[in-house]
Amino acid sequence: MAGRILSLLAALVAVRADLDITNLAPEALDLTSTDAGLVGWLNSCSDGTHLYLCPRGSIGNPNLARVLLSDFSTVEHFDLSTASLNSDWGACFVDAAAGHVYYVPQTGNYAMRVSTSSFQLSGIDSFDMSVYGSGYKTGYLDGFVAGGYAYCAPYGTAN
Repeated sequence: MAGRILSLLAALVAVRADLDITNLAPEALDLTSTDAGLVGWLNSCSDGTHLYLCPRGSIGNPNLARVLLSDFSTVEHFDLSTASLNSDWGACFVDAAAGHVYYVPQTGNYAMRVSTSSFQLSGIDSFDMSVYGSGYKTGYLDGFVAGGYAYCAPYGTAN
């Protein structure tokens, strides 16, 4: 089987296409077939097993969601608003060794990590980035893990 490339198109459809460009027949997954509230995504990342989606809380999507890559149809999700973590999540990135997905806020003050083995509200650790000063509330659009640290890339100017 040739490799796959993942993409997020429109507000509610995840797409994967074969990397063999002679076979341009992408598969689409309508996330609203699982739950009508699964619309509005900013970004995504993968640990090789799941596609993790970054929700846009500002348009009414408080859900974290992931899609099982092996069948590209199994969707798991849960509501972040009950933990006061409704935000626009600018990016996510995976620390496979530690078993976490990190989400960085495009809007809002909180960053969070979610256990990949316990993808549910109780598997979240979050921290308020504003405790380090107002300059840490600028918003973030990317990040990565290296050397035991999570790095977040800001996109704005300090508040």
